[in-house]
This record gives sequence, structure tokens and C-alpha cells, in this order.
Amino acid sequence: MDSKYIRKENIPFVISGGLAARYYGAKRKLADIDIEVSNSDIPLIASKVNQYIIFGPKRYVDNNWDLELLTLKYKGQEIDIADKDSKLFNKHSNKWESSKFNNEEYTQGVILGRKVQIESIEELINYKMKLMRKCDIKDLNELVRIYKLRNVS
Repeated sequence: MDSKYIRKENIPFVISGGLAARYYGAKRKLADIDIEVSNSDIPLIASKVNQYIIFGPKRYVDNNWDLELLTLKYKGQEIDIADKDSKLFNKHSNKWESSKFNNEEYTQGVILGRKVQIESIEELINYKMKLMRKCDIKDLNELVRIYKLRNVS
């Protein structure tokens, strides 16, 4: 299940999370692939990939996230397809807040030989600084360094 189902239906999507961090140069082992789409597109995707579904589509709430989620397992890899208009728990403010993903804030890049939209490094750093999970801290250490190197004149 590569992105062909999403592409075939012409569904706009953005790669985020750990895979986006790896695109920018982070080295942490990838836990899953995160794909952000509109909430209204999740049922359509689910109908096309039902043999791979291991969760959802339904509301997922834990200590970090409150979102509409569809999780797939394809060739041993977990793939989270989530609503781009979700909430995250900001560890600094100790409050839930919107993590509405801005489709205008992305980078065009190539991942696994496919041209895709990838969450901007600025947005990636921003939400990982709010979540502050162990995986986010690992990514942040590398992403902030990479961002500073890119922006040195």
C-alpha cells in the first residue's frame, strides 16, 4: 500500500512526523509513517485499504493526541493516516491546543522515489517542541541543528 490509493483518488496529503524528520536529516529509527489528510477523506481511504486496517477509522485520544485516525499495517510497516485538524497536548502550557496543519506550509520533496508534500521543518520543530516525547526530543536535537545550519548566512 504505497500512496497509490491516495493519489488515485486525488486526495491531498502531507508527510509528517518521523518520516518528515528523516527527510530533513534526523537519524532516529522510524516507528511509523504519518500522513495528514482532511478528515472527510479518511473514510474514502479506509474503503480502499480495508485489508490493511488495524485501527479505525475512529477518534483516537491519548496523553498526546486527540484526532481522527486510521492505522494500517502494510508489509510490516505501520502507517497512521490522521486528520490534519487535530489537537495535541502542549507539555509547556499543560493544555490541549489545535495542531491544525497548514497545507500551505510544506516542502516538495522525494521520499522513496515519489514526489510528495512534506511538513515544513519549521512546523515539525514547532509541534515536536510542544509534545516533548522521547522521540520528539531526539528529532528536535537534530532538526534544530539542521535548521540552524540551513539558515546561516
